[in-house]
Amino acid sequence: VVNGVRNHKGSVICSLWSAAAAAEFTIVGTETRKISVPIEDGKGVCEFKGLTAGAYAATVFHDENGNGKFDRRFGYPREGYGFDNNVNPMIKAPSFAQCEVYYAGKGVLAVSIDLIYR
Repeated sequence: VVNGVRNHKGSVICSLWSAAAAAEFTIVGTETRKISVPIEDGKGVCEFKGLTAGAYAATVFHDENGNGKFDRRFGYPREGYGFDNNVNPMIKAPSFAQCEVYYAGKGVLAVSIDLIYR
C-alpha cells in the first residue's frame, strides 16, 4: 500500500526486486516485477501475485505526468517516491538490505510505504 499520494494525477508505479537481483536494486530495467496502479483515496495498492518464498525489496513512485519514468531535475526527484521499510535516503538510494522484507510464499504480506516529496 502506497500512502500519501498528493493528488490523483497519473498513477503509482511499484517495482519489486528479489534477493537474486539484490546487486541491481534500484537500477531501472532490472526489476523482478513492475506494475502501474491507479490512485484511489490518496493511495495506490500494488499487488504482486505468484511470488515464491524469499527476500524482496520494493521501490515506488508517483508517476504524476504519466510518462512511465521517475522524473528528476539536476538529479533531484520531481515526483514522490518511497522504499520498503520507509527508508528515507538523504544522498543516495538505500541498499537492498535496508529495504528487505521476507515473504513466506503463501498468504498476503501487506507492506505500507509512505511517499516522500522533496
